[in-house]
This record gives sequence, C-alpha cells and structure tokens, in this order.
Amino acid sequence: MRKLLLLSLLVAAACDQSNPYDPYQAPPPTAAKMIGQDPETFDCKLVYPEQEIVAIVGGPVVKVDAPIDPEPGMARPCIYRLRSDGSQLWQLLLDCRNLGHMKAEEVMAIETAKGPVVPVTVGKRGLDHSQIRLIALDDDTPCAVYVTGPDAAKREALARLSLKNLNETTQPRTPRAVEIRAK
Repeated sequence: MRKLLLLSLLVAAACDQSNPYDPYQAPPPTAAKMIGQDPETFDCKLVYPEQEIVAIVGGPVVKVDAPIDPEPGMARPCIYRLRSDGSQLWQLLLDCRNLGHMKAEEVMAIETAKGPVVPVTVGKRGLDHSQIRLIALDDDTPCAVYVTGPDAAKREALARLSLKNLNETTQPRTPRAVEIRAK
C-alpha cells in the first residue's frame, strides 16, 4: 500500500498541474497593437513614397488636393500631376472598408459587361478597363486599389506599389486595437 501511495505521489509531482481546459485558469497574458490609419488624416506617403511615384511616372510630381470628399470611411484619393507635363494626372484611391473588395468586384463586373477590359495579374485580382483605370484587390488586407492615369504599364506599376506598401498598419481604415495572444 505504501508503495502504491509513493508511486501515486511521484506520478502526480511529475505531471503538469495546469489544465488548458480549466475554465477557472487565467488566460495567457495578451498585448494589443493598433492597426489602421485614420482615413480623415491619412498621409499618402505611407503607401506612396514620392521617390517611388517619380520613378514610376517618369519625372517629378506635384501632389494635388482631391477636389471631392470621399465616401465615409475612405481616405481622400492621392493625386499626383507630372510637373513636366501638367496634363498627366495620376489618382490613387484606396478603399479599405470592410466592403472594399465586394464593391470593387461589383465595379469590375459592370466594367466587364460594358466593354474592353484587360485582366491584370496583380494582388488577388486585377482588371484594367476603359484604357484609363486599373482596379486591384489586395490579398493581405480588405483594400481595393483604384489607379487612374493615362498609361497602362504605369497604372500596373502604381497598383503593385500600392499592394506592396499596404498592410494592417498602413491601410486607411478606422484604427483599432487588436489583441495579440502570447504563445
């Protein structure tokens, strides 16, 4: 009997006493991080560094204020004018709302039904239409990117730049804290 009791004590001491299914056990410590940028104060430089815009469009640019207000929850478009040729405008619009992808898919369907479109391999899905605008869906965020400008290759390069620089932290959407659980 004493041997059995001693063996039981040794086994109990060797076993881990924590039970991952115990409802009374405290959860592991957590931390929070902020994601998103306030759309009303979004700085285009977070996603579109000027030197990269200059390299893509082929010359110095001037940032132009957007003439219209965006839809609620969206940042103002980032608009650049090529200095050497004031007629070349490039507009970059980011829709990072929860319905950003769905709305972009709707626009893509409408444009596909209307006429000539060119599928573009960029992000989750891309479509260049009307020889003026490219729409791309980011594969890491809920963002859709709309690039408007006069050159298809440059539109695609600007869309790629957008998707490369977009992430949880840089996306223009209502900032919020997300919980990071310790492993």
